[in-house]
Amino acid sequence: MIWQKIQKRNSLKKMKKSKLFAVQLDESTDIQNNRILLTCVRCIDHDKRDMKEDILSVSELPTHTTSSEISEF
Repeated sequence: MIWQKIQKRNSLKKMKKSKLFAVQLDESTDIQNNRILLTCVRCIDHDKRDMKEDILSVSELPTHTTSSEISEF
């Protein structure tokens, strides 16, 4: 859990440092019929001169969700 918080903080720092970034949300259903929202960020890592992609969060969603409900997460 601590590693995840450190990773998220580092990803957000790199995202803020980079002037160009993209956030991607992906909703899917696992084999046990749980709905999951995955939040990823892609940005340019200027220190390494490379593109960086990280997972910011994985959240379980209620059984019925609309786009407006997802935006509240």
